[in-house]
Amino acid sequence: MGYRKCIDKMRILITGGHGYIGGRLTQYFCKNKSYNVVVGTRKKTFSKIADLDYNVLQLNWNSNRHLNDVCRGTNVILHLAGMNLKESNLDPISAIKFNTLTTAKFIAAAINQGVEKFIYFSTAHVYRNPLKGVITENSLTHSLDSYAISNRAAEDIVRSAVHNGKIDGCVIRLSNSFGAPINKEVNCWSLVINDLCRQAIINKKMELKSTGLQRRDFITIEDVCLATDHLISSKNLKTNLFNLGGDWSPSILDVANLIQERTFILFGYKPEIYVNKYSNEKSYKLTYKSELIKKNGFKLSSNRIEEIDNLLFFCTRNFKLY
Repeated sequence: MGYRKCIDKMRILITGGHGYIGGRLTQYFCKNKSYNVVVGTRKKTFSKIADLDYNVLQLNWNSNRHLNDVCRGTNVILHLAGMNLKESNLDPISAIKFNTLTTAKFIAAAINQGVEKFIYFSTAHVYRNPLKGVITENSLTHSLDSYAISNRAAEDIVRSAVHNGKIDGCVIRLSNSFGAPINKEVNCWSLVINDLCRQAIINKKMELKSTGLQRRDFITIEDVCLATDHLISSKNLKTNLFNLGGDWSPSILDVANLIQERTFILFGYKPEIYVNKYSNEKSYKLTYKSELIKKNGFKLSSNRIEEIDNLLFFCTRNFKLY
């Protein structure tokens, strides 16, 4: 199988483990000596994350036999592989095939091979887009695009398996995460905080694509890692669905102002902020609640300043100034 068997360690398989969130999860669990980390990727060529001790498996999502082989001997699966928002909406059929049907085949293989816990990473987009008002796990979903629809269907497959006692696990509905990726080639620079930090370093200015008045919930990737570790360690979860947000719903303009402030403190200059005055985007109040995971004992680290600072430093190291 190409992986090293460690009897005294828990084997954790992270699909999409070289991606944006997956890469940071790989980094996080590699630093925890209790885990034997395996990254699953469909790419034929890949670069391992430097200075980390883990194994890589090339996944064949079309082969049930292969998926069973991959799951054999695995304790925990973190399933992040999937088509993103842009890809899903450009190719809805492929989104359903991969995000939904592949997840169904994968959890079936996990059940067959006795995997102890299966965690599926979904998205807050299943509620609505844009998010507004007070959002809890009991809020109705309004899946109106292929990305949300395919993720929502995959959620039901995972939750059904957990509910029927076939496997332990849960679904995470993740809001907008931000932070430095494992390398600059990771596809994350269209995300608003990452984009603004990169602009602040490269251009010494930040150009917003809107008026900046709209609000989003943001969570640091570090808190995503900590919450995931918490859910893995938790026994007898009382629910199989968790919202995961950062309890921080600023306007985009508020975020830009914070980045401007941190850039001045760290580097001694203030990048100018430009807004698109002609944008017709509206501003809504937003509270994205993550009460169920808190009731399960998880506490956010409130480390957003540190995450932004690390992201700014990452940009200074990895991007040339114009």
